[in-house]
Amino acid sequence: MVIIYFVGLFIHVFHRLKVQWLWVSVTFWAIDRSLRTLRLVWLNIPCRHFRRGCSKAEITYLSDDVIRVKVAVAQPWNYLPGQSVYLYFPTLRYGFWQSHPFSILNRTEEYLDTKSGDEGRREVNELENRQDQQTAFTTEDGDKSFESPLLPAKTHHNNRKEKYFHFLVKAQTGLTRRLRDMALSNNSCHLTTFVEGPYGVSHKFDNFTTVLFISGGVAVTFTMSHLVYLAEKKSRNPGLKVKQVHHVWVVRKQEDIAWISEELDQISQLTLPNNFLRMSFYVSQGIMDINQQIPVPKLGNAKCEILPRRADVPRVISDEAQERLGKMAVVGLVLPLL
Repeated sequence: MVIIYFVGLFIHVFHRLKVQWLWVSVTFWAIDRSLRTLRLVWLNIPCRHFRRGCSKAEITYLSDDVIRVKVAVAQPWNYLPGQSVYLYFPTLRYGFWQSHPFSILNRTEEYLDTKSGDEGRREVNELENRQDQQTAFTTEDGDKSFESPLLPAKTHHNNRKEKYFHFLVKAQTGLTRRLRDMALSNNSCHLTTFVEGPYGVSHKFDNFTTVLFISGGVAVTFTMSHLVYLAEKKSRNPGLKVKQVHHVWVVRKQEDIAWISEELDQISQLTLPNNFLRMSFYVSQGIMDINQQIPVPKLGNAKCEILPRRADVPRVISDEAQERLGKMAVVGLVLPLL
């Protein structure tokens, strides 16, 4: 399309303006595309470790036309909460040239076993056999006891640290609907992925004493990325200026809370001060039995509540302002359902 545009522009102005000025704009465009292409190749094709392969995405269907995309990147890169990237899926038929912007929900790291095949299976079998073996011995009182051999502690010498980026995607039309259909047909699917970015400016809220996050639906991607960042920073530095954080999230159905179950588990493993974090889940379509179907998430010292109604955003902000400690930041990404 860009080439067609420039050709038409040259034909249109060939006898009216000096063509050399058009070459200046073409040059800037070509430099921009070249740099973006080089960065795309650098981030997604491993130059040092070819065995790792290109960046790959695991796509899982959640509920209410929402899918979770988990991308294992070929090359690590820096990320700040609130930023977004463009995702390409080159193996998709009739759409390999398309890209789509997605906000980053979270970044995680996992250790993967680099041993595979017979060597990896042999090591696992040896550990299992040693665990089953018992040594008999007789105590001073004449009682016969058994003891299991001491197994070596788990180490990461043979493991590789893999970095993952997570996205929540609401299926609409085009690319996102195709991804949803693929995830529905196979429960989950894996695709080769190219990541371009990150883009956008990250706002820091750790200079405020009280922070209120309000979001609805998949807009939780933005607020949750900042919440995880603040929680991890508070866990590492208890003297951080932020004293209390309240996260309000509005969903249509109670099972939608499971969209961010991995992030909630991640927060639950952090050591946070008492009364630092409060999570409020508003279910707009109402719920019958919140304790049996979707239990209230347990986040250590954090307070969690599930409310079967729509959120009254002005009242939520007013109540939080009355209970605030010092400066207060209100971060809101809300949908019409609010």
